[in-house]
Amino acid sequence: MPRLRSALCCALLLSLAGCAGAYLRGERLYSQGDVAGALSAWRDIPPSSAEYPRAKLRLETIERELASSLARYEKRAAFFEDEGRLSEAVLYYRLALKLDPDRPQTLARTQSLYRELRAREAEERANLSAALAAGSLREANEAVKRLQRLDPFDPAIQIELRQVRAETGAQVLRFLEDGKRAYAAGDRDGARVAFERVLALDAENEAALGYLSYIKRDDAQVADQAKPAEPRQPRAARLPPPSVSSEEIIAEGRFRSGQTAEEMGDPYRAIREY
Repeated sequence: MPRLRSALCCALLLSLAGCAGAYLRGERLYSQGDVAGALSAWRDIPPSSAEYPRAKLRLETIERELASSLARYEKRAAFFEDEGRLSEAVLYYRLALKLDPDRPQTLARTQSLYRELRAREAEERANLSAALAAGSLREANEAVKRLQRLDPFDPAIQIELRQVRAETGAQVLRFLEDGKRAYAAGDRDGARVAFERVLALDAENEAALGYLSYIKRDDAQVADQAKPAEPRQPRAARLPPPSVSSEEIIAEGRFRSGQTAEEMGDPYRAIREY
């Protein structure tokens, strides 16, 4: 009989030690980011264990956190999917699956979205190659922007983006120089064409905006001063005001950019430009 009681006591002590070990193992797994493993460890603790109340409390807390995180991840995934930001959508669906792998609908959606992401990336890369081959930097910029929107994490896309931006920047500088030379020579039409080409590639270029604003202002002043009986002064003979500095040109461009931002409902950019 004493031996039996001793055996029972030993078994009870081992059981208690095992439950305590299970609880601590769950805490360790949770601290390592293995939420599913932690939940499994705590759920294995029987109601007869002294650790059961602690485990039950932890389970209730973590399950509430889990449900909240799952809902948040899937809402973010759905938002990014609607915005066409597919790589970010896939990321958040995968985070939801990491918290709860037993979600077949989420898994199916993730796989489908990943296939769509790769197909659209291949399509946009073909558009980018065609635009570059045709020398159309404007279309190349649009294609690379769409690629970046699809997957901002892909290093290859970042390299393509930098290459297109470098080519665009060089072209913008060439058009700017053409416009400045035409403006200095009094060729308003030639200057206008060159600066409009700049804006086609860089819509917020302050220098081009500033020059175009001065060209428009000068044309308006000449139109007001011209007499109806007299022929209008040829554009090529109208020289730029000698008092206009490069700083004034840039300031005028920033002012126009701020106005545009304000009209488009972007007050932060408007304040920055002003």
